[in-house]
Amino acid sequence: AGRFEISPGVDISVRDAFWQKVGFGAAFTYHFNDDFALSLRGMYNLSLVSGVAQICRPEGTSVADGGPGCSFPTRDQLTTYNGKTENVTWGYLSLLTSLDLQWSPLYGKLSLFAEKFLAFNIYLLAGPAFLLYGPNNTPTVGGNVGVGFRFFINSWLTVRLEMRDVIYGEVGALPDRDSKTPTSIRNQLMPEIGFSMFIPTVFKESR
Repeated sequence: AGRFEISPGVDISVRDAFWQKVGFGAAFTYHFNDDFALSLRGMYNLSLVSGVAQICRPEGTSVADGGPGCSFPTRDQLTTYNGKTENVTWGYLSLLTSLDLQWSPLYGKLSLFAEKFLAFNIYLLAGPAFLLYGPNNTPTVGGNVGVGFRFFINSWLTVRLEMRDVIYGEVGALPDRDSKTPTSIRNQLMPEIGFSMFIPTVFKESR
């Protein structure tokens, strides 16, 4: 209660057909009490070609067009259309920020060995999100929900694990459409690992 928490971390996306996101950032959290906290989070994601989906060309395709067969798409093939960079992104994500309300319903201790115990808590989170996606860094809004675990090394340092589901709409022109209405809704699973530092580093334990 009444403590600040600084939480650097690294996340990586799962189930990505086209873009593998690797994010680096931190969260700044204020704990109102043992149960509730408010967290401001920012992550910058590197979108790398995932190498999962393939482009397949039918028999009779000319050599100039790659010939028949299948190959992994290149970055240019995923971000350009008719020689122009388009927001045909299929999940390309750069900046991700969110304001999350956290609720910690469960605290406990794990018995490790002899008389050594590891304290932990489980928290749920939800809140709005602001994102930039696509090669043109198009802004959009969404939300995220998730669950996290803190494992306390001592009174001010923890190892932190999270799993978030980030939900947002991609808005932009498709190759066959000039509409500026949302073209798809994305559900992006983002597991994260990091650590937390509490300030002040000491606290008065409630009885």
